Amino acid sequence: MTDSLLIFCQFPGSNRLRYVLREIFESRLGLSFQITSSKEDALTWAGPLIIYGEHSDLHGFHIPSSGLLNSRKRELKLPEMGKFGDLPILYPISLSHKLQGLDFDLFASVFYVLSRMEEYNQASHDDLGRFSYTSSHLFQWGYLDRPLLDWWIQQFYSKLKGCYPGISAHFPSFKFTPTFDIDLAYAYSNKSIIRTLKGLFLDLAEGKWDLLAERRRVLMGTQKDPFDTYDEILKYHAVKPLFFILIGSYGGSDNALNYFNPGFISLVKALADETIVGIHPSLLSHTRPELFIRECDILSDMLHRPLTHSRQHFLKITWPESYQRLVRQEILHDYSLGYPDKPGFRAGTCHPFRFYDLEYEQETKLMIHSTIVMDKALRISGNERKEEATLQFKQLLNECKKVNGEFITLWHNNTYADHGAWAGWKSVYLKCLQMAQL
Repeated sequence: MTDSLLIFCQFPGSNRLRYVLREIFESRLGLSFQITSSKEDALTWAGPLIIYGEHSDLHGFHIPSSGLLNSRKRELKLPEMGKFGDLPILYPISLSHKLQGLDFDLFASVFYVLSRMEEYNQASHDDLGRFSYTSSHLFQWGYLDRPLLDWWIQQFYSKLKGCYPGISAHFPSFKFTPTFDIDLAYAYSNKSIIRTLKGLFLDLAEGKWDLLAERRRVLMGTQKDPFDTYDEILKYHAVKPLFFILIGSYGGSDNALNYFNPGFISLVKALADETIVGIHPSLLSHTRPELFIRECDILSDMLHRPLTHSRQHFLKITWPESYQRLVRQEILHDYSLGYPDKPGFRAGTCHPFRFYDLEYEQETKLMIHSTIVMDKALRISGNERKEEATLQFKQLLNECKKVNGEFITLWHNNTYADHGAWAGWKSVYLKCLQMAQL
């Protein structure tokens, strides 16, 4: 058995190529590799050999090169498509019938999808400036609900093992990662007098007598705040969930509590004693980098530790600026990559991968974790039907398990609360949680 291989190509110094090889072989297959441009090394190598590019005189497993990885170009249009079994692929290139290998540039295909090249300079956005899932090639191919990139790699490994039976991959184990965004820490508690009075007057004006009565009971201390679901969330999860805390000024789309509020500080510290707490930058900070730094400093000072985890508010990502800010702030893990209105595999994978900065042509330390299911997206996609939403959750979960991926869910403390517009949906989450924790 062997877990090491040699890759021959004429541009071994390419940052793009090295990034892709690490993602495929080290991260997903658990195989070590070396890269060489020496034909002598390739000819004398005794183990598995992969030839990348046009070298029909070498005997090994051939993968044709489209040229994407030894250039700095960005594909502004969808590359040519083809088929790999029943899977859609990019960069189809026919090999000579005498050669063993693939009839498409797997490495360029993986790079194109993981780098999110299609999202750079994309004109189609929603009202918050977010890339729309309807513009995604994976959605247009009908593969948003399957981790296509992971299937490419599994099929490639199967063919490679057919060529070199002694090769032995070390696949990662399936992992379930529940996460919660804390946009509205409390419905009524720990708010300023002005916000409390504003809420009272709005309830009065709209005749919401049940909410008025509930607000009074909470403020009088005879009822627990309905959004204070944290103890129950921690109790029901066998795997401690991650919490992302909105730190920002009140106004517009940001409804965070005052970060000097003692009750809010106490909540954040209590959660951090139990599990990982990350930053949930305000929407306003998206266009004001100095505000993002300030919010990170506030939460870091509150926790007395550096921040390592992040998720963008409203999942708003601008490529590459959003991730460049996280890199500069030394954030190591981000959980923003997902669609707010459609469950699925936005980057064609359910494995974490490093952010590759196309502007500077370099791999970074920032690990991107794809969020597969969000509460609101599941509800929309399920057409408001709880049974349909639960079934879709199960299907996505099974797809992730097939490729030993990381299944990441996004819920909110207030959507878990079984309150208001989300009444009746707590049972959906608990059913889904039970399936994920089996």
